Amino acid sequence: MNKIKDLAPFKMQILTGAIISVVTAAIIIIKQCCFHEIVLTENQRLYLFSTEAQVMGTLFGLLLTAFIFFNGRFNVKEQKDDAIGDAVRELTKKYYHNMIGISVISGIAISVCILGITIFNAMSHKACTIIVTASIIIICIDLILIFFFAVSLIDPNKEIREMERIYAKAREQMKPKGEESKGSLEDYLQSFKIIENTMSDWAKYCISKNPKSTTDFIRKQDNLPLFQSMRVLHQNEIFVSDLWKELDTIRRNRNAIMHSYDTPIEVSRTQCERIETIAKILSKEYSEFKNKCEADSDCNIMYLAWQTKENIHSELYK
Repeated sequence: MNKIKDLAPFKMQILTGAIISVVTAAIIIIKQCCFHEIVLTENQRLYLFSTEAQVMGTLFGLLLTAFIFFNGRFNVKEQKDDAIGDAVRELTKKYYHNMIGISVISGIAISVCILGITIFNAMSHKACTIIVTASIIIICIDLILIFFFAVSLIDPNKEIREMERIYAKAREQMKPKGEESKGSLEDYLQSFKIIENTMSDWAKYCISKNPKSTTDFIRKQDNLPLFQSMRVLHQNEIFVSDLWKELDTIRRNRNAIMHSYDTPIEVSRTQCERIETIAKILSKEYSEFKNKCEADSDCNIMYLAWQTKENIHSELYK
């Protein structure tokens, strides 16, 4: 079981495809070899359609309930731990896409069964045989997908494994490319700390001006993690999308450094210079934003936010 869970997503797709092919081939071979031995009466065929539809509907309902339950737990973990939050967001996205695939196949399986029951009396023997075989094949495929999805969903180490995958990729992207010179890891982390503190102060200042703009969980925190600060400032329309993406990459890189343990970390000089530039501009823009707000008690926060966003964009993305 551990070997199955440790497979990369691409290998997991190959394994799933192989199992589906084997099951399909086995059903066809059994059908051909035992055609005269497996003969279902009308009642048996109707009962088979009915049972298949009920089983698939029940399994899908249970799986959907489990997904909603785990999604709620993911949201709690995301708020409490910024590092685990990266893995949680990636897992949630992956599980959501898996649920869409399973929903489509389950819907097809149930529809085929209902179709078989509805037009049973109008079908020829050959058509009925085709629908019975098709329903069995589709349900076998659906059961395999549900099995793999359930195994991945209950895996207790899924967040850690996903976090290691994300940070390994981030560490690889941070390395100097070609003949690019290395930068100082200490300078990189110092610049990140300036960004994190600036963003936290900026977010809390916006919250003080508009307490209803965020949740109680965020309002009660003394020091906001960078991702939470980014959300608050994005809600106040101070961010451009380019800056959000760049800060999110920087945040992941920092988490990759902090969770590298004994893995040696290298960072390029270009990235060090870029994060230092961002830190200086954000600090300057926050000071100007705060001074303008305090100088005029009736200042238009939305207009000031828009003006600040334009300034940041012109300075960072000319």
